[in-house]
Amino acid sequence: MYEKQVDVAFDEDFTKDVLRLPGNVQTKLADLLVVARWNIFDPRLHTKRL
Repeated sequence: MYEKQVDVAFDEDFTKDVLRLPGNVQTKLADLLVVARWNIFDPRLHTKRL
């Protein structure tokens, strides 16, 4: 859908919270964040337009 990646910034609180998650959840989150950088409306993300 998009031709280039979107820049995403994370604050310290997000990073700390992610590090508290189990390893398998961190991996899944990392995969979904890669998808979101290319297309925020990808069906795997279950997002809806407002």
